Amino acid sequence: MEYQRNFKQKVLPHYLKMITSVVSLADKVIAASGQFLSGTKDAGKPEVEIAFKQIQKAVKEAQEIKEELDSKTEESSLKELQDEVKTWRENLQEVEKDLLLLETEQQKKKDHIQQLQTEQLHKEDILNTTAARKAEKETLRNVGYGMIILPFIGIPMVLGASKEIKRCEDLIEHTEESKGDLKVKYDQEKKDLEDCNKKIIELKTKRLEGESLQEKEKELLSLKEEWDMLFDAKRNMSNNLSYMTNLEQLLQMLLRHYDIGNMCKLFSRIEEKGFEDWLHDFNIDRKLSELNEKLPQFYSIYNQKGN
Repeated sequence: MEYQRNFKQKVLPHYLKMITSVVSLADKVIAASGQFLSGTKDAGKPEVEIAFKQIQKAVKEAQEIKEELDSKTEESSLKELQDEVKTWRENLQEVEKDLLLLETEQQKKKDHIQQLQTEQLHKEDILNTTAARKAEKETLRNVGYGMIILPFIGIPMVLGASKEIKRCEDLIEHTEESKGDLKVKYDQEKKDLEDCNKKIIELKTKRLEGESLQEKEKELLSLKEEWDMLFDAKRNMSNNLSYMTNLEQLLQMLLRHYDIGNMCKLFSRIEEKGFEDWLHDFNIDRKLSELNEKLPQFYSIYNQKGN
């Protein structure tokens, strides 16, 4: 990762120089053990000054990298993408819900249109049958007019036919009105069905956005993995910065009070902590190993002075 690489390139060289100076300090103290035991304690102080300056530079570089990393995590688009994916999911859920309702409505309209068509055919049959009956009665009435010379036959024929013709005319008029109403309903239902079909097509097109949602979810997963890596780096960076800041304080204390007790605190801290594995390199490991080899001899001097 970029931040780890920058940390290694910009921070570790100063840390290596600091460790190198600390190893030299241990060498000087061991070589001049007699001075420390007799109370003379100037040997190795220049190495402490060098180590302090190098750890200051390391801390400064590490703080800058950490601030950049903090800014990166604060400005990350993860939250925006999470919100976007959430909105897409909710919209698609609404699309599925609306689509289901519209498809149900679509089927109802188709059934209603079919029913209206059946009723229209029925009305047409009534009109045809009634028109034929009316024509038949008109013929009978005309025959009655022709037989009016025989009143007891012609007049009843005319009267009966006229009444039946009137009933047929009323039925035709009523059926025509009903047929007209059915036509209006049928046309409206056809229009509503067409509108419904258009909406269904639009919703099915929107449903295809689900494929884009899958891509967004993949993008979100990738960004989440990157985000997790950033936070891992941030945690490691904070731990190592805290460690180096502690070394800076111990070296500063050693400069103010140059004695074996403060040296022991410095060496113990380095021996105890070191760097996280992901920041190790060969040269630092080698110097830490050198220091560890010298510490038993150094501690023997410390114990003698304590006695």
